[in-house]
Amino acid sequence: MGEGFKLVLPETEMALLLACDLPCLTTEAVSAFMDQVEKNRVGLSYGMVSREVSEAAFPGTPHTYVRLKEGTFCGSGLFAMAPQYFPSLRSFTDRSARSRKSIIKLTQILGIPFLIKLLLKRLSLRDVEERASELFGFPARGIPSEFPEIAFNVDDPRSLSLAATFLQRRTSPWTQLKS
Repeated sequence: MGEGFKLVLPETEMALLLACDLPCLTTEAVSAFMDQVEKNRVGLSYGMVSREVSEAAFPGTPHTYVRLKEGTFCGSGLFAMAPQYFPSLRSFTDRSARSRKSIIKLTQILGIPFLIKLLLKRLSLRDVEERASELFGFPARGIPSEFPEIAFNVDDPRSLSLAATFLQRRTSPWTQLKS
């Protein structure tokens, strides 16, 4: 992150940021995410996927899941941010990106009261959003998605094979044209 922020035009209201290792990402998934971003109108929106949705499409794929009152979720590779907040978010995103695979490291960043709620299984999505908003200094929102591909990234040969299987199952418009 960082250098790409400089390329965003000053008049941009919201920038979509996505990981480069989401091989199964669809325009439908991105559109659904951006519809929610538009509806919520906050400084930072972060996509998330429930364990059930993820496991149905990509069984056995390792994720860092967090149990909330609303369900068990993993984060995605989709973010949307208002560009005016990029400078103030840079330090925090660098630190949290390095900790993203460790729930303990992330909760250290978020604080002891947050950790206690997490351990007691009383943490809600609203709690997460409120704490993130406090840390960032602007409103943040988690956006649950029914599209598992927004959280499926390729980190190893097994996930690459699973991605190939998923993509082969998907119907291509080019396949339909040949018929």
